[in-house]
Amino acid sequence: MKIKSLAFTLLLFVSTLVIFITNGCQGVYLDESKAAASVASSPVKIGLHRDRAGQSLDEALVKSFIKDYGLQAEITTYTSFEKLNSDFENNKIDMAITRTSSRHTRSFSLQSPAYDDLQISLFCRGTDEISQVYIPAKLEFIKTELLRNAPDLENRITVIDGSFNAIADISYKVKNSCFMGESKFSNTSQVENKKYVKAWTSENIYPLAWLINKDANDLNKLIQIWFQKLIRENKMVRFKDQYDAPFYKMTLLEYKQFRNDVKTKLPQWKKYFQKFADKYQVPWLLIAAVAYQESRWESEAKSYTGVKGFMQLTSQTALHLGISDREDPIQSIQGGSFYLQYLYDKMPDKITHFERWIQALASYNAGYAHLRDVHRLAKARNLDPYRWKNLKILLPELSNEENSDIFIYGLARGEETVDFIENVLTYHEALTHLFTQQSQTSRDF
Repeated sequence: MKIKSLAFTLLLFVSTLVIFITNGCQGVYLDESKAAASVASSPVKIGLHRDRAGQSLDEALVKSFIKDYGLQAEITTYTSFEKLNSDFENNKIDMAITRTSSRHTRSFSLQSPAYDDLQISLFCRGTDEISQVYIPAKLEFIKTELLRNAPDLENRITVIDGSFNAIADISYKVKNSCFMGESKFSNTSQVENKKYVKAWTSENIYPLAWLINKDANDLNKLIQIWFQKLIRENKMVRFKDQYDAPFYKMTLLEYKQFRNDVKTKLPQWKKYFQKFADKYQVPWLLIAAVAYQESRWESEAKSYTGVKGFMQLTSQTALHLGISDREDPIQSIQGGSFYLQYLYDKMPDKITHFERWIQALASYNAGYAHLRDVHRLAKARNLDPYRWKNLKILLPELSNEENSDIFIYGLARGEETVDFIENVLTYHEALTHLFTQQSQTSRDF
């Protein structure tokens, strides 16, 4: 009798637990659906503070949020942090997205979960006594921590409502001056090529979050649920890979040569990059970066491996693409652009745009067959081959004979493919700073 009673109690407990869990999950889904329906009834007005050229992590996230729920959105880009703040305070926008500390933002706003960390550095060009420190308005909160460490700078600080690049340019023209910026931006052309060094870095790390209008309860609820899903499904790290990985590799001398080539060579070919970018929905700056890596924008370039032309197509690839003369620069640009699009489309759409482009670039250089071998090796080692940090480790293993039993398509020079990808990323980053108005495509890089 006791056994039956115990069994009944246990069955009742399990049934109650199942009902609780099921209803709990259904409750979340119902809340999400209800909030999404409410938010979708009118356009979401979003203010995005653009601090640097190119798409930021913040912009990539908000575009993904809009896409995932099929929302209507009016995104206004702000170059002025103060104007963004003013419009947010006056309820002209529903959300404000900017890279400033969420601890120091207006207390009356709602906030998304923190999605990134902000560490601030002081960038200086000389070792002499500092004449002036320029701080962007969005980072004004850092003055307190800076002055704790260097109180003598109090009368030499100027706060400017400007972008990272604009303030770096202002500082560059003032002898012995410095400027504040995100530490992670040290690995960019704007810093590297002007010989800035980190003179000081904040001890504190500040959280970043979206600011949400205090009356937008359904929007806030939907954002909270969406961020929880990103973290639970391990998607947040995939977004951050693109923006956290340092890859800038040009020396000052190389950058000067690159700038000269941009001035003297690029104008002749720019219209063709843009023409085929529009045709195949590939970012034109990416096509230009690949072409620069492959040929330095020289139409008669040849490689020791036998590839030829502007985009360094093999004879087999040219034949496959229907290119009759791979040494003809326009045909080469068209073929290379189509091939990049073709490879991008072969990659699974469950991964990010950045990851799809990295996989496409690896295939462009090493060949799709060798990339499949890399994926086999990744599976054997229980690694995700779509993560760039893993691919950088796996590609050089293509030349390791110990992996021959895993590889179907033989050995290859995978370390050269890593160099190829990093160089393309470097040129793309530098071009992005020189040409801030990119052709918008459905495959933004």
